[in-house]
Parts: sequence; C-alpha cells; structure tokens
Amino acid sequence: MDSITTPIMAQIKFNNICMSFPDKLLFTNVNGSVSSGECLALTGPNGSGKSTMIKILARLLRQSSGEVSITLNAKNASDTAYRSAIGMIAPYLEYYNMLTGLENIALFSQLRGKAYCGRQALNLLDKVDLRSNADRLTQTYSTGMKQRLKWAVLAMADPPIWLLDEPFAYLDDYGRTLVLEMLTDAQNRQRAIVIATNDAKEAKLAQTVLTLVKSGTFIAR
Repeated sequence: MDSITTPIMAQIKFNNICMSFPDKLLFTNVNGSVSSGECLALTGPNGSGKSTMIKILARLLRQSSGEVSITLNAKNASDTAYRSAIGMIAPYLEYYNMLTGLENIALFSQLRGKAYCGRQALNLLDKVDLRSNADRLTQTYSTGMKQRLKWAVLAMADPPIWLLDEPFAYLDDYGRTLVLEMLTDAQNRQRAIVIATNDAKEAKLAQTVLTLVKSGTFIAR
C-alpha cells in the first residue's frame, strides 16, 4: 500500500439468499449490495445467521437458494477472480502458531500470489502495534494481538472486497482505535466492506445496515 495504484472498482451483490438446514430455516430472501467505497453491516442477535451470511458471500458455504455475484471494473468475475477479490477476518480463521507474525504475513501473501515486501509488512505490523513482536511465534501472542495480526495480513493482501466477521472482537480500546483507522483508510481507498456485528456502535460505521432476525427474515435500513 506504499505505492499509489488505481483501485479495482468492485461490487458484491446478493439476491434472494435463503439458508436452511433440515431442522431450521435460518433466513430467507436476503437482498443487498455493497460497492467500492461503501460499507454494509450485517447485524442481528446471536444465531440469526450473520457469520453464515459472511461465509456465503465468501463462497465458503453454499446457500440453499439465491445468487451471489461480484463485478470487478463492471465485468462479472470468474470463480478464480471472485476468490482473489475477497479478504476476510473472522473468529474461525487462524494463523500458524509455529510461525512468527512476520512469517505469517509472508506466507499468506505468497499463497495469494502477491509479491511480498518485507518493509511493507513491517509497516503494517507497526500500524497494529506489533512491530516489536514481529519475530515472536504467534503462539505467544495474546488473543488481542492475534486479532490485530489478522488485520495486518488482510491489509497486506488488500483485496477490493473486505468481509469482516466480528472484526473488533478481543480488542481493547487501543486496539479498536488502531484497526478503526485501517478500516477508515480502506474505505477511503475504495474498498467494499461488509461487517458482521451485533455491536450498535460498529454498525454505525456502515452506510447500509441489514438486520437478520430469528424469524428468518431481515430488515434493511
């Protein structure tokens, strides 16, 4: 992110998304979209399907019915381009405990086919106040430090679409301030952002809020 590049203009759109299990209807007919420079929040009580919806948008989980699509620079994205366009933070995503923080950033950059820049990685660790811990094994990190590392890994990849499931989890006030700056910067740089949260303050970061309710419906505002 040290160099100035033309951002990829992205939109993720979902129409009539339904998700059900043999014994439960989770949600039905959920519709929405988010484009570059916008933030959409998915809210609702525990068990309403916020994390499930994030997984559907990331194509980690197949919806029961409905369609999810991504356009990149106004063109429909192929399956490969779809996956490359997305980056995530989520409680269920873990990094390698036997690697250092810096090594984790390098590994996940290479797995995405992105050129690795050690100086850029250190700068990002500095932004999340982990530079002094860059060479420590992540198994020695606190839960909050691991969460901040997730932000550094995502920022290193810097895809056009950020899917964030409880992105402020485990963070103290200082950590929240650090990553809020990164989130604001990402939106200013025309990243499309989806946040799943049940925190009203976090939902206020979004221009659009979709609230999932346990009856299986949703409320848009």
